[in-house]
Amino acid sequence: MTDLCASSAQTKLSPEVIAALASAMHSVDFADGEAVFRERDPSDQLYVVRDGRLDLIQTDQVIHSVGPGDRVGGLARTTHRSGPR
Repeated sequence: MTDLCASSAQTKLSPEVIAALASAMHSVDFADGEAVFRERDPSDQLYVVRDGRLDLIQTDQVIHSVGPGDRVGGLARTTHRSGPR
């Protein structure tokens, strides 16, 4: 939940929305190099990066990298922070 609160500061989510999201969240670990999702997969999951780095790859090239506090997937398109890493 701490990760969600920290990343939600940029999107100005209400405490009620944060609490609702946090109650629906669970932790998932991925191995180095493991695909979290692939291009054209249904966008029905929202991932908040807790630690490490996630590379967004298109046509075998890294097009963007995200790290702790960043969001990818489902709702990230409407709430994603853009900018250099």
